[in-house]
Amino acid sequence: MNKPIDRAVAKQEIERINEALEKPLLLIGGLAVQQYYPARVSKDIDLVCEFDVAQRLLDQLYPSKDWKVKDHQSDDYRPSYRIQHKVEDKGTIIFGPKIVERKPYEYLDWGYLAEFAKPFSGREGKQLSNINVPSAEALAYTKLISFLGRNGNEVKIAQDLKDMVNLTNHDEFSSSRFYDLIRRSEAETVLFEDFRRKSSEYSDIISQSSLHALAPLFFASTIIKEAKDRGKQRSSKMAIYVAAPHKNIARNTSIAKTIESLGILPLVPYDVVSSKNLIEGVSDARKIRNVCIEAINKSQLIVVDLDKYGLDTAWEIGYAEGKGIRVIGYNEDEGATTNERFINRRTYDQNFMHGWQSQVIFDDLEPLANFCRDRIVYICGSFSNQSVEQLRSSALESESERVIYPKEYVDTQNLLPNDYPFAERAETNRLLESSDVVVVMLPRYGMDASWQIGYATALGKEVVGILLTDDAKEFGKASFWDHWMHGWKSKLRATGTYQLMEIINGINDD
Repeated sequence: MNKPIDRAVAKQEIERINEALEKPLLLIGGLAVQQYYPARVSKDIDLVCEFDVAQRLLDQLYPSKDWKVKDHQSDDYRPSYRIQHKVEDKGTIIFGPKIVERKPYEYLDWGYLAEFAKPFSGREGKQLSNINVPSAEALAYTKLISFLGRNGNEVKIAQDLKDMVNLTNHDEFSSSRFYDLIRRSEAETVLFEDFRRKSSEYSDIISQSSLHALAPLFFASTIIKEAKDRGKQRSSKMAIYVAAPHKNIARNTSIAKTIESLGILPLVPYDVVSSKNLIEGVSDARKIRNVCIEAINKSQLIVVDLDKYGLDTAWEIGYAEGKGIRVIGYNEDEGATTNERFINRRTYDQNFMHGWQSQVIFDDLEPLANFCRDRIVYICGSFSNQSVEQLRSSALESESERVIYPKEYVDTQNLLPNDYPFAERAETNRLLESSDVVVVMLPRYGMDASWQIGYATALGKEVVGILLTDDAKEFGKASFWDHWMHGWKSKLRATGTYQLMEIINGINDD
């Protein structure tokens, strides 16, 4: 049996701890939030204490004769004890003491948090004098810090933010004391910037907070009014395409709201596809592709989510540039611009924007050579793809007027992509533009090849595929700087929503 204890038993255990304590401790976490928001479901006992206090409580209340105690975290600063009775079915007691020396809590002043604390209300309303719950604003502040410090576990990250929001909406919440707590951290600017960056992906949650609802009263409304006043007539006819993964709904919505606040129409892939009663992964990929292409064609600008984009978005960037549509980048954290991230190198048929449902695909080199007879051929694919030697030794060389291998013009010294001379990008584009047909090495290729396929499509080039040996490299790891064909060394980039607004305004004023 490994069931968690229910709320009543959790309160019973807290009462036992209360009796064993020599001086009051703070209770934080879900059970503390329940004191303000009863709908919060939690049975974890999260007490703030020193390490030796936690050890004494375990030794006194859960002796090894009767109890099995196991630490599932193996972290002295953040233990998580799972406690079960050896004979009786009491479920699993979850005791997660928050050790005061723990590093992520460096912005928390526990003494100040305790100043406005009140006794925990146990079973039948019994007040526990040695278990104190922070005030609504203090508890909300601990949730803000937890939200910023937590990584990886999306469920808990979202729960931290929900807890903070629910506490800010409580009648006892004091916004002035909440601000005092932030100022006492001596890291006000850091906390503000980190929260704005991270919370942008959870706009549906944070928008429920009373603090968020009041924000336009002070500054946002002024910014929006000024933005709308600048070039208002031109903005009303302007549309901006948000180039990002369709399922990245929270982030895309945040970007779209920023664009909309300027009086400009945002075209978000998920929304424009849904408006046609189409569903990605279910509906005909060709129809979804045509809807997205139509939206790009209607746009005067596209905004690319630099932190999230993949192969389909890379195609969209190339297509937009081929159509003469301006491209700007958007990321949340300036310090993370060089961070590498995993790129899913899906097989060609999974990249619905690339058009392989209707383009010619060869599985033999001889018919490909016949198709390319007397034509200028541009070879598109990853530079690391060793299958290019099959093309060099085929009849393609003799039948074509010319075969262009871009690696010969760019990577003669085996440099890393982000070290490629930027002038070589323009030369590569010129070579692509001079071709009659673009031959893409399948079944896998990367971000730069995706851009080139999109660019070639916009220019009206004939794009065909040739199935060669699969390099089986399903994932690549790179920063957006490594995607040398995407041109981020010369494009405008915005970090945060305010910079994005100013850049769009500046472009609109041109």
